[in-house]
Amino acid sequence: MARRSDQRQEYTTRAIVAAFVSAKASDTDERIRVVTASLAALGVEVVGTVIQRRGVSRSKSPGGSKRLETPLNSSTVIGPGKGEELAQLVRKCGANVVYFLNDLSSAQSQRLGAQTLCTVIPCVNEFKPPLPNLAG
Repeated sequence: MARRSDQRQEYTTRAIVAAFVSAKASDTDERIRVVTASLAALGVEVVGTVIQRRGVSRSKSPGGSKRLETPLNSSTVIGPGKGEELAQLVRKCGANVVYFLNDLSSAQSQRLGAQTLCTVIPCVNEFKPPLPNLAG
């Protein structure tokens, strides 16, 4: 009788999926599920998620619901605490790429990459995420 070998898939790319969303967004879980499935089909293992939600401000200054889609921090999109949480999760899970479900400028990607010590890729099309170039 032939022995079956354990055929566990070896992943070379371990990813975190991150997003900055309005607290009113109802499709966040579905977007994460779709991008996770799309990445798995490309051979990328998603090892964690980080979500920065922006809620309605309790302050008396103007803004509130009109500012729900604007970045918390223009240099990184997410706030400093969430940025540190993302960096810690990257280290804990051994991730080498972060897929961000928002459009990021190249400067924002670079700053988040420096903070997390890995590649950060904006992934606004959850159905067709780009593969990272991890060479170098």
